[in-house]
Amino acid sequence: MPPVATVAAIGASAGGVEALRALFHAAQKGTAVAYIVLLHLAPDRGSALPEIIGRECALEVLAAEHDMPILADQVLVIPPGVLATVSKGRIMLQPGDTSSRDPRSIDVLFSSLALDFQERAIGVVLSGYGHDGTLGIKAIKEQGGLTVAQGSNALGPGHNGMPDSAIAGGLVDLILPVGEIAAKLAEYAASAGPLADLVQGQLAPHLASAGRGLVTGPPVTLEPAPALAMGLVLHEMATNAVKYGALSGTAGTVTVTWKLQSSPAGPRLVLRWEERGGPKAVPPTRRGFGSELVSGQVEHALRGTLKQRYGDEGYTATITMPWTRRAAA
Repeated sequence: MPPVATVAAIGASAGGVEALRALFHAAQKGTAVAYIVLLHLAPDRGSALPEIIGRECALEVLAAEHDMPILADQVLVIPPGVLATVSKGRIMLQPGDTSSRDPRSIDVLFSSLALDFQERAIGVVLSGYGHDGTLGIKAIKEQGGLTVAQGSNALGPGHNGMPDSAIAGGLVDLILPVGEIAAKLAEYAASAGPLADLVQGQLAPHLASAGRGLVTGPPVTLEPAPALAMGLVLHEMATNAVKYGALSGTAGTVTVTWKLQSSPAGPRLVLRWEERGGPKAVPPTRRGFGSELVSGQVEHALRGTLKQRYGDEGYTATITMPWTRRAAA
């Protein structure tokens, strides 16, 4: 099996079986993602959930046991009647209350995963009643991980309570149809990498000729969560440059530079996007989807600030965000 890069804990309740079947039907091997599944079930009855998921899934599906290692390309299903946590890359199980479901069991699992895997922790909330998972989502975001909730479509949640509660907390990064979740998790696990490659990858499809894009800065590698968020921001900026800015004509240029700065709060990464040679840059008259996406990703996912300048010379944006030495190349 490939090494574990990312661990996704999935919490569900009423309506969760169908959602889990659809999610794992789309899961592929070789993504370096490990999965932990916790479904609210009557604590005093057995569960056929590992067999049900296994029929739809290309991954190995096992009933979790105490002190079992968490491995990539594997799905560990938490049995009913226990409280599950993660410690040092292993599943820890202890007896739960067998007289009733524990309404905090998903929160407990998510919170322990956040402490153990930090940026490489993912919390996914699927169909279910109540609010379990909402506090765990907050814990994962505080450690820089990724948070996902099942969205409404043809395969929307049978019961909206749990995903709606998580979304209302304002800390869900992605709201997705259940059939798209596994692919997005694989993308997230693979997204860590050099900032230079990330910027080049977003700009390259839009540069019809050499010399229209300059990318420069010290070696910096972003972990999956900030890499995914930065990729979304850069994609939106590149799209706007093509539609309205420097890349809408034949002579405009885009320069992306970054540097590391010290501050009382710790090191900061400062990235500057600068467009020149295009039409006059005018502030948008309303905040549309793109503006909300950029500001939301910078403020919440990157925990940074965004300064934008519009003028005759073009559009300039400066993103300032926390940086840790483990993110260096």
